[in-house]
Order: sequence, then structure tokens, then C-alpha cells
Amino acid sequence: MADELFPDAQRILDIFHLKENVYDYAKARFQMDEARYIPWAKRTCQNLEEGKWKTVLSQLNLNEKYGNCVNLYHYIYENRNAINYPEYKEKGYFVGSGAIESSNKTVLQKRMKQAGMRWVLDWVVLPLVKDKCG
Repeated sequence: MADELFPDAQRILDIFHLKENVYDYAKARFQMDEARYIPWAKRTCQNLEEGKWKTVLSQLNLNEKYGNCVNLYHYIYENRNAINYPEYKEKGYFVGSGAIESSNKTVLQKRMKQAGMRWVLDWVVLPLVKDKCG
């Protein structure tokens, strides 16, 4: 859908979400052993932030799966065109979605809390009912 609506847009995988998945995977892989998973996850995140996703993939097993986390190999590979963080930072792009997510929350809360705001579904539901019922 993004390709169709925004064909010239640069997609960027949120670095926080990527790191979150790395840590979830590391916890599962090293069975919550902090002495092992934390250094591995830090090193992996550093490599990804430096654009070394191929190095990271070379250290992962394609078929390795754990409960409650993504298959990290597939996740990185499928997003390889959206994780060139050195290039994005050089161009001045945001690599995290925190500012946008925060803005969405602020804008929505402001709209919902303004004096005189009313929320009704009639304008959404009635046209749908009329379309289906004739």
C-alpha cells in the first residue's frame, strides 16, 4: 500500500522497534541469561545502526525460531531496504518514530478534549447502512 500511495517515499524501519525485536530474540536465544544476551544484543544493535545488516545475518540461523519473538533473520532480511541508518542520518532523516507517535497522541488528545467536541457514529454508520439496505 505504501508503494502504491507513496512510490517515491523512503521507508525507514523504526530503530527502536528493530532494537526491541533484537533484544526479544536475544532473550529467547540465550534463555534470559543476561550475561550472554545483553552483550550479544548490544553488539547486534550497534552493527545494525552502523549499517552492517549483512554481518548480523551471517551470525543468525535462517530457520531458528523461538516463541514470542520474530524470526530475526527474516525480519532483518525483509526490512533490509529500510535499515540503512547511516545514510538516513546523513540525510537528516529521523530513524525513530517516537516524535511522530507522540505528535499523533498530542493532536488526538487535543481534538478530543476541546470544549464542545462531540463524538457520534451516525455520520459513519448511516451511510454504510443506507448502502447495504438500499
